[in-house]
Amino acid sequence: MRVDKRRIRTVAWTGRLEDTVGEARQPWHETPGEVREGLRRGRDRAWLLAWVRREMAARLTVRQRECVELHYFEGLTLEAVARRTGTNRSSVFRAVRRGVERLRAAAREDASWRRYW
Repeated sequence: MRVDKRRIRTVAWTGRLEDTVGEARQPWHETPGEVREGLRRGRDRAWLLAWVRREMAARLTVRQRECVELHYFEGLTLEAVARRTGTNRSSVFRAVRRGVERLRAAAREDASWRRYW
């Protein structure tokens, strides 16, 4: 795909993303308020992910953590996780199920994550 360099418009960087977005002038047609809300949601998701990773490190076994990460974070099927870890599917299923149960128990004990959900 060829890009016509004459049609590319530059925007001065002010240090804040929402300051560079005008009312419905950009290709994605988001208002500055929508951009701020999207950035806030991104920060909230990052905090939640950090909470999950911290709880995984504290509460799960190495095997459970590996299976949960491969299945949920990398999106692999249970069969693919079994091939990657060199075990059978039922072992992976049990490790994932037990890991998720432990994370649910952690979520019941620590309600700090609820303000971001």
